Amino acid sequence: MRRLLCILLLSAWALPASAAFKCDEGGVTVYSDTPCPGAAPLRLEKGKAPPADADKRLEQDKKAVREMQRNRRRHEARLDKEQQRAARAAAVRERRCVRLARELRWAEQDAAAAAGKRAPRARQKAQRAAETYQETCRHREGLQIGTGT
Repeated sequence: MRRLLCILLLSAWALPASAAFKCDEGGVTVYSDTPCPGAAPLRLEKGKAPPADADKRLEQDKKAVREMQRNRRRHEARLDKEQQRAARAAAVRERRCVRLARELRWAEQDAAAAAGKRAPRARQKAQRAAETYQETCRHREGLQIGTGT
């Protein structure tokens, strides 16, 4: 008997929670689980069942998502390789420019120290080193070394 009374009390307590009311309060529509003056309970209908082919469509969508993710990973890997290749090329260019700058500096020092018949040849060598540096290392505008002749 006690058990039956408990079940009835619990079911009576759960009944109002399943009711819904549509109220108009100051021009604003409000939905509530407690009745308001002049409100009638709303009849809530169950949602529609998913279409028969929903599982099939879900699997197709999952497959499409996996394919897009695979393509994205391939694309990102390709971009990473291109960036690495560009970084290596930039490092090679930078090392070459450092070497050319050093050779230019040495040629300018040799031209400044040269005397007699060796002076014109040393100045010409320094000028050519400067031209080679300027042509090859334009990206290092702030670091250009001018000839001292």
